[in-house]
Amino acid sequence: MEVLRFPICYLNILNSGITSDYSMGYGNVPGFRAGTCTPFNWYDLQLEKVTPLVVHSYCLTDHDLQFLSREAATEKIHQYIDAIKVVNGTFYSSWSLKSLSDHPKYKKLKLLFIETLNYAGN
Repeated sequence: MEVLRFPICYLNILNSGITSDYSMGYGNVPGFRAGTCTPFNWYDLQLEKVTPLVVHSYCLTDHDLQFLSREAATEKIHQYIDAIKVVNGTFYSSWSLKSLSDHPKYKKLKLLFIETLNYAGN
């Protein structure tokens, strides 16, 4: 799991000319680390100013879902997507490439990913 170190990580991202970040989220529990499903500009507390860096927070990872039954994981996905749609937010999730492979070990996760895409698209 990657660890964000604030404010150093975001200052380095900004200094590199990057203006969008998709790494804000919890790696082992569902939920929005930033507390919102709406992208926002990162506020630099040291300089007391809004920066051009837009943070897109994710709420689910394949790690969150792998230990749930397929039914429970599907329900969790639907709960988040439904709640986000109510507030016109943006649904982001984080998946490792191995979870999307054709390896039999990851069949459930790949099916959950497809379910996520299908449900979020409605």
